[in-house]
Amino acid sequence: VRVLFPPSLPILKRWTRDRFRSHYIIMDSISKLVQPEAHTVGILMEIWESSVRATHDLLSEKEINNLRPLVEQQILKMEALYCIEDPRGRIQAFMGVARNKIEMLFVDAADRGKGLGKKLTEYAIRGLNIQFVDVNEQNRGGLGFYEHLGFRVVARSSRDEVGLSHPILFIRLPQPGATL
Repeated sequence: VRVLFPPSLPILKRWTRDRFRSHYIIMDSISKLVQPEAHTVGILMEIWESSVRATHDLLSEKEINNLRPLVEQQILKMEALYCIEDPRGRIQAFMGVARNKIEMLFVDAADRGKGLGKKLTEYAIRGLNIQFVDVNEQNRGGLGFYEHLGFRVVARSSRDEVGLSHPILFIRLPQPGATL
């Protein structure tokens, strides 16, 4: 089920009470995926792999294969998933969020450079009050992307969340009036 939001959140509350029977609620082409079906999860996994192969040179083929089931589990357990589709309904990019953190953001390699990651991230910041994200230290493009959007490094871990020796940078948006 995909839920598209209207531009105004007060309208969202009224609209969803009146018409939630529909699978689609319109909002600037960003959709919320609600209980994605196996087929949709498969598409998200294809986008994940395409994106990782285009941006994560640090990962070996074996590491990508080992991460695949873990990423699928994360997708299924994600608090909220959002995606952008092209006019034909093909998912081009997706983002997973939990509380005030972007947990995953992946853009299909064929759609990189179109501003889709920026659009999802800006929605997360403005509409979901996201403040945190983690990025692989060796993913210089990813770090530069988030820094360009205002995030700053606040901490570092020598290992990633599955224990591999791929350092992780913990980054956040500065609080209003704060300096990092």
